[in-house]
Amino acid sequence: MCMTTSKGKKVKIIESVAVHWKNFGALLDFDPMGNRLEIIAVTERERPEECCRSMFQYWLDGNGVPATWSTLIDILKNCRLSVLAAEVKEALKTKEGSERGSRGTEAELLNPSSFSTLM
Repeated sequence: MCMTTSKGKKVKIIESVAVHWKNFGALLDFDPMGNRLEIIAVTERERPEECCRSMFQYWLDGNGVPATWSTLIDILKNCRLSVLAAEVKEALKTKEGSERGSRGTEAELLNPSSFSTLM
């Protein structure tokens, strides 16, 4: 699954972040000793998309910096994925606006059900 912008563009976060997953994971700050990212790499046999999914799930399970849409967007920018960050921001406005009848907030926490939106 993926998010969709108001213009109908599909935003595939996992696929887009996969090659940057270790840098992204380091910025999530859930692994000060560096072991968790290595465990994910070994467990997922260095397959970037699977590693990325596991990293996101670990983050959504409450590890590291708060799992908010704003944090996701900021880290995407820090990983030089500004175009993807802008697409996520646009898709978030579209998604939340349609669900609530108004614009949503980036400060809202991601939750485990949000994970399916990231894939």
